[in-house]
Amino acid sequence: IKKQYGPLIIGNIGALTAQKDHKTLIDAASQLDKSYTFLILGEGNLKQELEVYAKQKGITNIVFLGFRDDIQNYLAAFDLFVISSQNEGICSSILQAFLFKIPVVATNAGGVSELIGDNYRGLLVPIKDSQKLAFAIKKLLSEKDFSQTLVNRAFDFVKDFNYKITSKNYLNIYKMLVNRV
Repeated sequence: IKKQYGPLIIGNIGALTAQKDHKTLIDAASQLDKSYTFLILGEGNLKQELEVYAKQKGITNIVFLGFRDDIQNYLAAFDLFVISSQNEGICSSILQAFLFKIPVVATNAGGVSELIGDNYRGLLVPIKDSQKLAFAIKKLLSEKDFSQTLVNRAFDFVKDFNYKITSKNYLNIYKMLVNRV
């Protein structure tokens, strides 16, 4: 994947829908060095519209790859993971990026802030702010020590984030609530 797309790959995984706001990501890409390659994995009803939008903006370093069965191979190739959503729950793609030790930049949408913390495990930017998104991308790609600190924190966070531990924690909360009643 690195041989095919180049040494600096910025990845995004998600449905190509309005909620995921890929247009803000495309706008951010237009403000960045063209040596970066943006790989967008996912399908959705906006795929053709987003491809046209990128072309109209003169962005030639974005590749829409569609659905992939081998996401882990792409994650292993990503130098940075970016989510530009307007709304999210607990974003499983961010958790995957954490597991693969990929620095993350994300919009402050829904449950994303709980995963990232206050710029503790990645960088958060306002929704629909392509300038701040571009700035955060540049920051994490250029400040390797800072980026590595965030990656280490993210991995420490996600390594215990599994269904057994989560189920046990929920059960303990339910027991505590039942005992209060």
